[in-house]
Amino acid sequence: MNMARFNFSHGEHAGHKEVLDRLRKVAQGKGANISYLLDTKGPEIRTAMLRGGKNLELTKGQEVLLVAVGADYKTWEGGMNPGTGVAELGISYEKLAQSVHPGNMIKIADGGLSVDVTEILDNKRVKGICMNSKSIGQNKNVNLPGVHVDLPVLTSRDINDLVNFAVRYDFDYVAASFVQSGDDVRFIREVLDRSGGAAVKIISKIENEAGLENYDDILSVTDGIMVARGDLAMEVPSEKVALAQKMMITKANIAGKVVVTATQMLESMTSNPLPTRAEMTDVANAVFDGTDAVMLSGETANGSWPTLAVSTMADIVTNAEVANSYYSSCQFMMDHTTKPFSRMEAMAAAVCSAVTDADAQLIVVMSATGGAPRLISKYRPFVPQVVVTHQPEVQRAATAAFGQYGTLVPVLDDAQALALQAMDWASEKGLWGGVGAVLVVSGHYEANADMMPTLRVIQVTETEARAAKLLADVQADEHALEVEGADQVPEELVSALSRRLSVRMTMLSPGPPTPLRRSFSKAT
Repeated sequence: MNMARFNFSHGEHAGHKEVLDRLRKVAQGKGANISYLLDTKGPEIRTAMLRGGKNLELTKGQEVLLVAVGADYKTWEGGMNPGTGVAELGISYEKLAQSVHPGNMIKIADGGLSVDVTEILDNKRVKGICMNSKSIGQNKNVNLPGVHVDLPVLTSRDINDLVNFAVRYDFDYVAASFVQSGDDVRFIREVLDRSGGAAVKIISKIENEAGLENYDDILSVTDGIMVARGDLAMEVPSEKVALAQKMMITKANIAGKVVVTATQMLESMTSNPLPTRAEMTDVANAVFDGTDAVMLSGETANGSWPTLAVSTMADIVTNAEVANSYYSSCQFMMDHTTKPFSRMEAMAAAVCSAVTDADAQLIVVMSATGGAPRLISKYRPFVPQVVVTHQPEVQRAATAAFGQYGTLVPVLDDAQALALQAMDWASEKGLWGGVGAVLVVSGHYEANADMMPTLRVIQVTETEARAAKLLADVQADEHALEVEGADQVPEELVSALSRRLSVRMTMLSPGPPTPLRRSFSKAT
């Protein structure tokens, strides 16, 4: 697991805080580097209560009256009207009658019931015909396909969750539900900035037709995208969901924005120890499409096999990446990125090309903001990218981005020393074998590569790698008088290796480790 999602559609702050404290304690104990995401409840539309709490039995072709009760949906009671004999359902969306028109389809309870709108009676009541038979309970979700829903992207509850939980407890990401425009993202950014959450990144969930129509505007201002296929499948024709997924992922890749693919990825593992073949292929296809991360929901929130679901997801991702042509991906990004390139963009593209040209085994990037690593990840280099930073939030943010592994240092000062530290750290974590070419991206005048980046190559021979390991063994056992193989170290390396040992002795204890597999698309 690389990221923990807290679903604020359910639960209260006290319960979420208990889970957060427990998770951070376990992560610290295991030395795991994970980031934290708060998923807002958002402006959901719900059905109201039913008399006696009993389900309303509806049959195909039956007339139903939908009443816009607004905020009273938690107390208003529907059911069969004894006077008229017409079934009545309360809807929490106050502007229902102003938003829908005859011919619109209303989907209730995850699409379990479809209602065809036939008549707008007044400013509160809408008449419709049931398109199928269904037993409907109270407080069910409602979708209005093809209708622009006139609701704020953040409710008062959402704002409270952001200010008094996400910002207060140092969350890394906010997943904003039902984003419909770039202005929605700007409003969320304003709320976060005003409350001290400037470092919190926004992931916009695209869940309706309006979000798709305004996708380019949303993408230009958001930090990331979530392909939320659950609600999206209620809003657009089912056969269009896969096309929408590919479009969103491709455009996010070209923009260099993190993209997460979510909903029912391994749904059957909620109760079964093995996913279906279709689910395995679905996860792999998300990787082939170019997703940065894949997300589990009910599989880990209330499933019977949470640990197995995560490991299965990670294994599918790891194997799928073997089939990806990352060289082709790099060329595709270059061809479709607006010219002329900025200095940083040009450097990022050059790094990707140099991986192939120099047969590099590792990339090391020094960054204070995460900007340089983000652009390098955009071009999909097919070797691990170690992000060296002195900012904990940048280290944690690396968990969601393609190919990034964050390590924390006290200060970004000596680029040469930091590169050696990062190479040692990567070797300890199994990210490379310690031999071969390493691409180092640092600043021209300082270590930080976010402003004036430069690229250089460090070639590590087998002799140097062996000598470095000997010195590591010496460091691990300071009182050892003899180290096996020490007499094999060439004399000309002694001074250089002494400096390397000095660097080792001043290293910060390694930050939370990365999984030993070279798994680039992160399983959240």
